[in-house]
Amino acid sequence: MSKYCPSCGAELAAGVKFCVSCGTKLEAKKPVGKLKPSQEFCTNCGTKLPEGTKFCVECGTKFGSKKPIEKPTKPIKETIEKPKPPKPKIAAMPPPPPPTISKSKPMPASYTPPLIPKSKLKVIGAVAVVAILIVAVFYVGFMMGGKDGGGVNKVSITTGDNIPVTSQSVDYSGGTISVTDSSNPLYGLKIEVPEVATSDNIGFSISYADVINISGLPEGSSVASKIINIETDGSEIWDKYKVFDKAIEVTLPYNPALISSDELVRFYAYDEESNTLSSAGFLSHDSTDHTISFYTRTFSSFIGIKISMTAYELLGIDYAVDTGFRPATDGWYITNYGSYLESGGICMGMVSFAKYYYSNKKASDGVGLYEKYREGDLNEWRDDDTAIQLATRAHTAECDIWDQTWRHEIATQVPTSTDVAISWLHGMIVTGAPQLIGIYQQVANGDWVGGHAIMTYRYANGRFDIYDPNHPGTAPGTDTRQILFTYEDGFTRVYSSGTTAAASNFQYNVFLHFGYKAFHPLNAFNQFYTYAENGFEDNTVFPTVTLTDLNSGGSTPTDTDGDDIRDTTENTATISGTITGGQEEVTSILFFVSNQKFIVPVAGGSFSHEVPLYAGENDLIILATDENTFSSWAGYLRDSIESTASEASLTFTLTWGQDNSDVDLHVLEPAIDGTDGRHIYYSNKGYEGSGNPYLDIDNTWGYGPEHYYATEEMTLPNYQGSGDYLYGTYKYRVHYYADHDSDYESTQPITWHATLRYLAFKDDLAGTEYWEEDAWSGSLSTASSSGTSNFENSGASWSSTYTVVYPEPDPDDYGVLPPPQNELPD
Repeated sequence: MSKYCPSCGAELAAGVKFCVSCGTKLEAKKPVGKLKPSQEFCTNCGTKLPEGTKFCVECGTKFGSKKPIEKPTKPIKETIEKPKPPKPKIAAMPPPPPPTISKSKPMPASYTPPLIPKSKLKVIGAVAVVAILIVAVFYVGFMMGGKDGGGVNKVSITTGDNIPVTSQSVDYSGGTISVTDSSNPLYGLKIEVPEVATSDNIGFSISYADVINISGLPEGSSVASKIINIETDGSEIWDKYKVFDKAIEVTLPYNPALISSDELVRFYAYDEESNTLSSAGFLSHDSTDHTISFYTRTFSSFIGIKISMTAYELLGIDYAVDTGFRPATDGWYITNYGSYLESGGICMGMVSFAKYYYSNKKASDGVGLYEKYREGDLNEWRDDDTAIQLATRAHTAECDIWDQTWRHEIATQVPTSTDVAISWLHGMIVTGAPQLIGIYQQVANGDWVGGHAIMTYRYANGRFDIYDPNHPGTAPGTDTRQILFTYEDGFTRVYSSGTTAAASNFQYNVFLHFGYKAFHPLNAFNQFYTYAENGFEDNTVFPTVTLTDLNSGGSTPTDTDGDDIRDTTENTATISGTITGGQEEVTSILFFVSNQKFIVPVAGGSFSHEVPLYAGENDLIILATDENTFSSWAGYLRDSIESTASEASLTFTLTWGQDNSDVDLHVLEPAIDGTDGRHIYYSNKGYEGSGNPYLDIDNTWGYGPEHYYATEEMTLPNYQGSGDYLYGTYKYRVHYYADHDSDYESTQPITWHATLRYLAFKDDLAGTEYWEEDAWSGSLSTASSSGTSNFENSGASWSSTYTVVYPEPDPDDYGVLPPPQNELPD
C-alpha cells in the first residue's frame, strides 16, 4: 500500500521516517553517529540516500546542510573509527570552587547571562534541550566563592515548620521506601536500598518544609521544591559516619508549577552546619512524574534548584571559564603510582581530595595542596608517606562505589558528547569549582578498557584544561593535558593517559560525570584531614620500617662517636630491621646504599642484608615497595652510615641489569717474578682482614654490585718484597652463572657493566690524590654453572677477557717536585 507525506502529499517508499521532498518527520529513530559528507550518505547519521533526495529518509537532515533539523542522541557503544570518527560519549563526576567568566573580556563575578530571544531558542532548542537538561543534573557541587582560591559559596535557607511524612526501616536484605499518597507534596519519592548495603537495621525518617527564603544562589537560579529531610539512624558505630556500603538510588519530586519551559531542575544536598549545597548527582529525569533520580550513600536535607536556560549562552566557542584551580598549586605533589593497598592506582582519592581541600581547607590553611605533606627531601615524593596514605585512604573509601556507579551510568544513559561538555562548562560556571571526570576507553567490539579519574578546571579556546594525577604540576595550556571541544565539532580527539602513572597510555574516548555525594560524606574527608594533620600517628594503615642495630639485637652499625651518624670501620655492613603493622603483609623491600640497589626479602616481619660501603658517609634508603621503586608503596626510611675503612687503591665493580639472575666477577691477579696470581671469584673470595685483596659479596639474585677491593694497606700475596705492593697486569672476566626467573623454557639475556677505579698517585706532601677510572659493558645470553674455576674457560657463558695495567707511579708524570735536599749547617 502506498504511503504519502501528510504535509506535501509526496509518495513515499516503505519504511522512510522523513519526507524526501519536504523533510516532514514521519517517525523518530536514533541515528548511529556521523559520517563524512558524501554524495551517497547522510552527513548526520550515515544512512545511504536514494538518488535525488533533499532530506535524509532516516533522520530528516537536509542534504548538504551542516546541522540537522533535530540532533539525535548518540548510542553509548560508539567507536572512534569510520570515515569521520563519531564523537566519543561521555559523562563525569564531583568538584570544588572560584571562577571568572569571559567572552571577549572578563565578566564581573556577579555576571548574569543575557536572556536569549525565543526565536534563538527555537533554533537551538531541538539540538540542545536534552543536553541542557542533562547539564545541570550532572552539576556536582554548588560551590562558588573562594575568590582567593578556595572556599565554598554560602547558602542560607529559612524554612517553615517541618512536616513528617513517613518512617520506615531496612536491614541487610534491603528494601524500598516510597511515598504513594498523590496528595502529598513528596508524592513520587522513592529510596531503593540494595541487598547488603548495610549490616545494621537502619531507620529512615522523611519529612519536608516550605522554603521561606534562600540567599546565596548564583544569578539565574532559584528553588524548585520543598526542602526534603531524610534522616537515618542505626547503631552507635554506624551513626558515626552514616554511610551505606553500596550506592542507593533515590528519586525525589520537584514542583512543576515553579518550572518554566526554559529552566531545568536538579537536587542538591544542603548542609545546615556549613550553609553549603553540594550536588546530589543524576541518574534520570522523569518529566511526567516531575522527579529526579540520583545515587547517594549518605542522607541529609535535599532541595531542588532550577537554573535558567540562558546557560545556552555558553554554547559560544569564544567563552572562557576559569575556576582558579591550578595543578602546580592545588593538585598533589605526589604522582599516582598507587600503594600496596591500592596497587591499581589512587586517582579517584587524589582528585576528589584535591577538590575537597581546594573547596574547604585552602583558605583557612593558607597554602595549596601541592605544598602540603611535603616531608624529608622536598624534591622526593617517596618520603611523603602522609600524602600517600591520605590519598590511598580517600581512594579506598570511594573506589567500590565508583565501580558500581559508572557501570550503572553506562548501562542506563546515552548522553552525547555535547551533553557532557556542556555539563562540565555549566558546573564550572555555576559552582566556580573544578569538575571531576571519570574516563574510560571503549574499543571497537564494545568492551570497556581501563578507568581513570581526572578533573577539568578551565575552558578556553575550545579546550578543557585537565588536572591528571598521573602528571602532577602541569601548567594550564599544556596540549597533552587538554580535552578539545567545540559546540560545532564536539570532542575532536581522545585523551591519552594511563590508569596509573606507570601503566601504558589508554586512548580514553568515554567520559562520565557523577554526583559527588555518591562517593563520600563530608565528615569522612574531614576525619581524613584531621588524621593527616597529625601524620596518621595513631592510626596508620601502612607498616612501619625500623632498623635494628647492635643495641637492639640487630646488626646495623650504631653511632660510636656521638655525631648522630651510624659509623663503622669496615667496607661492608649488615643492615637489619623490622617492618611491622599495616593492613597487609610485606614480603620484600628495596635497599638503596649510595645509589646501589638491593632487593631484600622480608620473613616474619624481619629483614637482614649485607651491603658494600664506600669510604665516607653512605646514604641508606629503605623502600617497602615494588621492584620498580614506585608501585605498591608501603613504607619509607632514610638513614646514613659512615665508613672509615681505608679508601680502596684499586676497585673493580660489577653490576647487571636483570633481576633473578646470578652473574659473577672473576679477577686474575698479576703474576710477579714468575709466580701466578690468584683467581678471585665467588669460590675463592679471599677475605677482609687478611692483608690481601678480596671479593666482598657474591650477589646471586640480581643487579649486584660485586666488588674486588685492594686497599693501600694490602699487598698481593705472591709479592716477595718488603712493604705493600699492588702493581701489575690484572685480568678480569664476567660469567653468567644462572638464570633464576620464572621462565624455565629459555634463558633471559643479561647486560653487565664493570667499572675500575684506582689510585694512580698520591702526593703525601701536598695531600693530593690522582685517581683513574674506566668502564666496560657487555651482554650474555647463555648461563652455565660448570667450569667456573677455570679463568680461561672458552664457554658462551663467559665474557671476553679484559686486561688492565696498574703501573707503578712516576712522580715526574704528575709534576711533583723532588723532596728537599739536605743542607748541613755552616
